[in-house]
Amino acid sequence: MRFLIAGVMVASLAGCITPPKPVERRPFVEAEFTKYRTPGTSTIKGQAFLTTRGGQVRSAAGNEVTLVPNTSISDQWIMVSCNGGLPLTPADLRYNEFVRRTVADADGRFSFAGLPAGSYVVTTAVMWSVPVSAYSTSTQGGMLVDRVWIEEGKEANLVLSQRNLCQGR
Repeated sequence: MRFLIAGVMVASLAGCITPPKPVERRPFVEAEFTKYRTPGTSTIKGQAFLTTRGGQVRSAAGNEVTLVPNTSISDQWIMVSCNGGLPLTPADLRYNEFVRRTVADADGRFSFAGLPAGSYVVTTAVMWSVPVSAYSTSTQGGMLVDRVWIEEGKEANLVLSQRNLCQGR
């Protein structure tokens, strides 16, 4: 009977937990984005994967890969959401103009071409399910993020792996 009462108390308290209030997002500063308005001749290529505890490689196959200019807005997202686990208020709609997306191939490889020189942030997810009982699974993996600098006319290659795992999500 004590276990039943304790279970009911835990379940009722869990319903009282309120999600954290979103952190106010930094304002859109046009000057930070000016150089990213025109096409360039640079390319960023990469591969995203994680290794399971058992040594299996899980790639970002079929997952969206996002590229954004490295600005005060992306810095805040990395600090507050990616590493802090807190939500942010929605971004200024002008920010969406600078978001590039692609889908990773079967090996977790991706590519962004026609970029102007500059600093960028690349993000993607690598997630998989692990059985924990006959009736449930646990999601493993997480969001990966990295900053990359590219010169005009050059190609940057990066690998997103364990060291790039967001700590707060």
